[in-house]
Amino acid sequence: MTLVSDIKSLDGLFLMTTISMFIAIFAPGILTIYLFLPHLFIELDSFKLLMFALSLSLPAFAVNAMMVLFVENTVGEGDFQVPALLGSVTASIIMFASLMLAYLLEFPFSYFLVSVVALELLLALLLCLVVKHDRKKYSS
Repeated sequence: MTLVSDIKSLDGLFLMTTISMFIAIFAPGILTIYLFLPHLFIELDSFKLLMFALSLSLPAFAVNAMMVLFVENTVGEGDFQVPALLGSVTASIIMFASLMLAYLLEFPFSYFLVSVVALELLLALLLCLVVKHDRKKYSS
């Protein structure tokens, strides 16, 4: 098989999940390094830069994917595509919004982390309210 036929045979949801996970995991970390440590962005080689970016962004993605798993109640089903897609979208929104605030308001790194944690807690509160509302709706 050729590369083109392999790409054509991919499932749309799988392709979207892969692209959104790549964007959610690497892009915010690279932008964070560029915003707060621009000299390190220039000095590191590609592999080290990607690993450092991964270490900055992966926790937000993992927390969001786990929250989506909790809300969707799909822990035992074995399909991780939908929680990964939704987790990567929410992680991207949270990380990019925090980066935008940090850039526009010239926040230091500690304030950037506080804004990420605050948005994560706000999302968790919102998801808990959604779950509580759904349980109340279905129990009635």
